[in-house]
Amino acid sequence: MIHNIYILRRDGLCVFHRKYGSLEADENLVSGFLSALSDFGKNISGKDLESIIFGDKKFVSLPSEHLIVVSYCDTNDDVVNVLKDIRDAFTQSYGSLQWWNGERGAFQEFLPKLDEIVGRKGGVEIEYQNETEQIFNELKKGKISAKEAVERTLEYYFKKSYKSEK
Repeated sequence: MIHNIYILRRDGLCVFHRKYGSLEADENLVSGFLSALSDFGKNISGKDLESIIFGDKKFVSLPSEHLIVVSYCDTNDDVVNVLKDIRDAFTQSYGSLQWWNGERGAFQEFLPKLDEIVGRKGGVEIEYQNETEQIFNELKKGKISAKEAVERTLEYYFKKSYKSEK
């Protein structure tokens, strides 16, 4: 089962995220983590990151010239063809993203197509997305440091997780 789809620029910035399952993590933290690991692996082996396995889940990465499409899914899932379809549809709709100004709302029209490719309807928690978007925008404008952005995001996430466990 696909739990999450991420579309990243080659520089690691998350431009699009869609939740289908269980992973509760800020997409900016996930994309930063994957980007760092990918860069590290490429420096060592000269190859792009293909997958990372965590127990019964994995991240599968499909890089292209301008984008990296990533799925967080169950380890027994073969998602490469799904990722290729997502990459092709996204690239056909939005090109190389040279025009993109950082506003993720620019990709809302892609949601139905993505859901069609994945084979089910996804969703995001709007409150969580709005909070992390606000933190990210403050970081981009230089109002807060990267350390403060990570701390605030983690604090919000853990408060939210604690409330949902009660």
